[in-house]
Amino acid sequence: MISAVFLRKMDNLKVMVELPGVEENDVNLKAENGLLTISADTQARRYYKEVKLPASVEKDTVEFKYRNGILEVKLRKAKDTREKDVKEWNIDTS
Repeated sequence: MISAVFLRKMDNLKVMVELPGVEENDVNLKAENGLLTISADTQARRYYKEVKLPASVEKDTVEFKYRNGILEVKLRKAKDTREKDVKEWNIDTS
């Protein structure tokens, strides 16, 4: 089970995911059709998660960093969907 946390801000969305034991170069990201797909393969385990994005994003502006088993993905909202609110929630992946 992969758990994810969303942070929703005025201009961007941030998704934080725990991927223990995964090397940065094994992480694959794809954002399309309102979904963020995160996958990674290790010798011991395969990680796969599709997360429905709460807003349209600019696909060419996806940024990520991976440190100490935590993947942080930043997606810029499409101009027509930017809001002036900040929300945080957990996503159950079971």
